[in-house]
Amino acid sequence: MVIGLGTIARIAHLPTLRDLDDVDIVGLCDTSEVLARHRFAPGFDDLEMMLGKVEPDAAFVLTPAGTHDDIAEKLITRKVATFCEKPLASTVEQARGIVQLAELNQVPVMVGFNRRFAPAYLKARTAITTTPATIGILQKTRRDRYYRASLDNLIHMVDLARFFFGECTHVTAEASFDDPYWEENLAATLRFDSGQIATIIGNRSCGIWTERVDLHGNGQTVTVNAPGEIRIAAGDTERVEQLAPAASGFDRPIDTLGFTAQTRHFLDSVHAGHDVTHNNARSGLATQELMDRILMAAGLPIHDQPSDEQRRTRGSRTQDR
Repeated sequence: MVIGLGTIARIAHLPTLRDLDDVDIVGLCDTSEVLARHRFAPGFDDLEMMLGKVEPDAAFVLTPAGTHDDIAEKLITRKVATFCEKPLASTVEQARGIVQLAELNQVPVMVGFNRRFAPAYLKARTAITTTPATIGILQKTRRDRYYRASLDNLIHMVDLARFFFGECTHVTAEASFDDPYWEENLAATLRFDSGQIATIIGNRSCGIWTERVDLHGNGQTVTVNAPGEIRIAAGDTERVEQLAPAASGFDRPIDTLGFTAQTRHFLDSVHAGHDVTHNNARSGLATQELMDRILMAAGLPIHDQPSDEQRRTRGSRTQDR
């Protein structure tokens, strides 16, 4: 079943699920108005009613983060394997509650940090496994600002920093904003257990969407220009790979950004009856805890804004990729 049919559902998760021959979508949950545009599966505007009518093997929770803890509790207590879009919840406290509940009930929970499954980032990690990087620069820019954008979107780069370098021991950060819930810029410097350093940069007022990672050290530079280009330079040689299918000349974001492989890993784990081994709830919590440290160091909030206007805004916002 799929809960929440916003942007990230439409551009990534629904196309991925509908591509898989061994997947039957038994239910969709959203408002009646949204469901009217999606008639390929039974629709429900009430989660409790849907759970009373269908018995899913797994559920995809694609709603805003502030709803995840309540939805996850309903699913986990019914032993439904649960995929949650990132972040796991809107606060670390809520995320910890989901992790504890999942472990208590022995229910697989996966968090949607799809970049760990993206081919270009996997190649980059392989390259620095043999020739370790000593510093990384991870940047992500978008043209639009929205509520708590760093928690919702820049967190991809925070998770990639953990993916490349392990666990962080020290954080410094700066942000610029008119309203701390609608930050424009965020820059953080992280030091890891191994002594490696990463700088993470986010901007929400640029001219173009960009996502770039540079990993330097030991005579090698690895650069990923997402979604599908990787450059590896060492000595007098630079190798460039474009990961678009050669036959067609174009790529699909659900493949190049890792959505397809992520979904396959989750569903294969569910079918095999064991926990997910990548991006499980505890790993998702660790990334969110690090994100909280960055936000606090930058003077940004780690809890939602307690106002009626914020709740209305958040309820209408869609997930960002």
